[in-house]
Amino acid sequence: MPEALREGFVAQMRIVVRADVLEKATRASLVRHFTVDELNAMAEFYSSPHGASAMRKFGAYMADVMPAVQEEMILGLDHMERQVE
Repeated sequence: MPEALREGFVAQMRIVVRADVLEKATRASLVRHFTVDELNAMAEFYSSPHGASAMRKFGAYMADVMPAVQEEMILGLDHMERQVE
C-alpha cells in the first residue's frame, strides 16, 4: 500500500472490519493451540527488540512471498482440476 494511501485505507478498514470479532476468534484459537508457557514465550519474544524488529519486517516479507505462494496454489489447483476431468 503506497504510503500516501495508507491512512485512508486504515481508516476505512476500521469502519468495515469488526475488530472485536477478530480479537475473539484470535484469543479462542490461541488458547486452543498453545500452552500458557508458549503464549508467555511468544509475548516475551514479540516484545523483545529482535521480535519487534521481526514483526516490523513481516509485512514486507509476506508481500515478497505471497505472489509465489498464490502462483503455486493456482498451478496446483489447475493441475488437480485437469486430473478430475
